[in-house]
Amino acid sequence: MMLTIILLVIFLSVIILFSLILSEKIVIRSKFAHKKNTRKKGIVFFDIDDTLSTIPKEENHKIIKHCIDSNYDIGIVTASKRPINFVCNNYTPSNISRWAPSILCNKLQENNFKTFNSLVVTSGQPYYILNEAYKYDKDKYIYGKLKGLQILKTIQQMNIENLKNYDVILVDDQLDVLEGAKQVAPFIRQIHVNNNNIKNRLSIKLLNLYN
Repeated sequence: MMLTIILLVIFLSVIILFSLILSEKIVIRSKFAHKKNTRKKGIVFFDIDDTLSTIPKEENHKIIKHCIDSNYDIGIVTASKRPINFVCNNYTPSNISRWAPSILCNKLQENNFKTFNSLVVTSGQPYYILNEAYKYDKDKYIYGKLKGLQILKTIQQMNIENLKNYDVILVDDQLDVLEGAKQVAPFIRQIHVNNNNIKNRLSIKLLNLYN
């Protein structure tokens, strides 16, 4: 009788030990998977004028949401002198511009506006990027090259070191801008939009994000 009890205790102990080891493996695997999934697939930089500005806010909301749901970060890079508070309220994640959905401002604020760029702001900080224009004097690709510099700076600020499997997209209505940006940052994937043409209108389909 005593031997039976001892064997039963040993058997139960082995089962409990095995269960604990199995559960620990599951937790570790879950943590690893979560860590793996938190790495963004890429970032989509949107121009404003004639890119986002000529699309209704409701459509922009769907497009931005699709990017976020696809595990992409969101950036703005505009060749205008817009400060951050021309687009979004710095202190509460709400839109100010009629085309800017709150989901865009939420995402920009989540990244401390490091992904916001204009002629007077680079990576969320005041900087007049046209100070760099002397490098590209009389160059028709000047604004694209300046956007390329800002994209490089933003990626640096976001601590993105390995671009091998990181999708960097620039969405713009100007072909010269897209070409100039790619000359400075060859890894950029260019998406040309023409919101006056149904085939090239900014849309989820046109973005063609990696799944």
